Amino acid sequence: HEKLNFKALWMGPVGINIYGSRCHSSSQMVKFMAFPNARCSSTVGHYYLDLVEKHVVFVQPTVDGGSETGELYTCHVVMRQQCMLELSLQEAPAFVALKSTDNIPIESLWHLFTNYVGLNLKEIILLGKSQSYFNPAFPLHIDLFNWLWPKIVQYSLDDFVDYWNNHKIQTHSLPSGVSPQFIYALPERFGLTHFRTPAPQDLVDTLCHNIPKSREECYRWVSHEFEGVRDL
Repeated sequence: HEKLNFKALWMGPVGINIYGSRCHSSSQMVKFMAFPNARCSSTVGHYYLDLVEKHVVFVQPTVDGGSETGELYTCHVVMRQQCMLELSLQEAPAFVALKSTDNIPIESLWHLFTNYVGLNLKEIILLGKSQSYFNPAFPLHIDLFNWLWPKIVQYSLDDFVDYWNNHKIQTHSLPSGVSPQFIYALPERFGLTHFRTPAPQDLVDTLCHNIPKSREECYRWVSHEFEGVRDL
């Protein structure tokens, strides 16, 4: 999601990228995070490993086609081969890449998030520019932006995810009258199958170590020096 990135804000180098995943069968929003750079393959790779470590290995991700999914692809193929021996890659391919406009399950949620909180959030962020509170020529302003706004955006994401997963679905394509969270937790009641395959911790750790950039580097918004000054 790029509605809050540096191209959308036009506030110098600052911006907030959002990456998320959604269960196609239940409509459950699984993990949405604010990142410094969601176009970084290492970042998306670490995001994927966090996802399977917490929510188990899934059969097939459908992603927006782009170079940022390279590490995700590598990690997922290994996970499939190691954790789902009974399901061949020929029977169920490990990966599907689409144009972003064709990835409807996830693209529709960006629109819903914008309606829920995103537009107002963007307008508030842009006040920093229009009211001259923020000047990208000052490194301190950039550090303060990167320290404060990702936390606010993440809080907004978590709030929206909680709302969405607990609202009752009223559509023809999914079971109606129950929440995505209920379907996700009890798929068998709706004729669905949940491949509950845990990700071995040693495999997660090995794949994490093999990603070119460390998780700490990919997830870091401000320097150690700024954090040290902030804590004084």
